[in-house]
Amino acid sequence: MKTTMLTILILLVTMATDGRCEPFRDNGDGTVKDLATGLTWQREDDNTPRANGPAATYCQRLTLAGGGWRLPTIKELYSLVNLKVMSPAIDSDVFPNTNLDYWWSETIDANDSNKAWFVFFKNGGSQTTSLTLALYVRCVR
Repeated sequence: MKTTMLTILILLVTMATDGRCEPFRDNGDGTVKDLATGLTWQREDDNTPRANGPAATYCQRLTLAGGGWRLPTIKELYSLVNLKVMSPAIDSDVFPNTNLDYWWSETIDANDSNKAWFVFFKNGGSQTTSLTLALYVRCVR
């Protein structure tokens, strides 16, 4: 029974992340609107890895298209993963030049407040790591 439930959960997550019914819209100002979630994303990052705190500050200070940016939650960031492609596991037409590396979320590890969740856009994996490590950031609003 546990195996069946796990299989169903994996299928639902896969459908939610790579069976998209609605596309992204390029706003023409360096931002992309996700028509499925309503979120607006920074189309390209500045190619600078940062620790989690400085990554959050970077987003808060970002003036792109009027500002109002923040670090995404792990759920928001993982919504960009496309498991139908690898290296990167993201739509590279919508998000060009995405590094095949780790990308911060604002979601703190429930078991260790010194760690936060990230997504590995090479293969779509996610886990937690130390807040002090320098990872990439894609801001959202």
